[in-house]
Amino acid sequence: MPEDSVKILVRRIAEIPRGRVTTYEYLAKSVANELSGSDVATLLAVLCRDTARRLLAQETVYSDTIPCWRIIPDAPQGHFAPLSEGCSPEEYESMYDLVVKPLVDEGIPIRPPLYRIPDEYIFHW
Repeated sequence: MPEDSVKILVRRIAEIPRGRVTTYEYLAKSVANELSGSDVATLLAVLCRDTARRLLAQETVYSDTIPCWRIIPDAPQGHFAPLSEGCSPEEYESMYDLVVKPLVDEGIPIRPPLYRIPDEYIFHW
């Protein structure tokens, strides 16, 4: 991924408001909008690669402002339409089941406190 894309991506993730989440699709579109001539499909493919997922899953790779649970790999069908500011957590069944557990199952390193966060605390970072 070009360096400019990474910088924009990191900024976009950091801009997601507290208590809200977003998808790889929204992030790809957001980055593509800032980079004239960028292809959303290509950026989305890059974002969805295992290396990118591992990169984003580790909180401190680029910045301390990137909690892994702010990124939803794939929105469950019918659960929501992506919003520019992210999506309300209420639109998801369980953030652990949708985000943290799949990452842990894939062997992606998550800081120990994130292995199982009680649902009532998940959105109060």
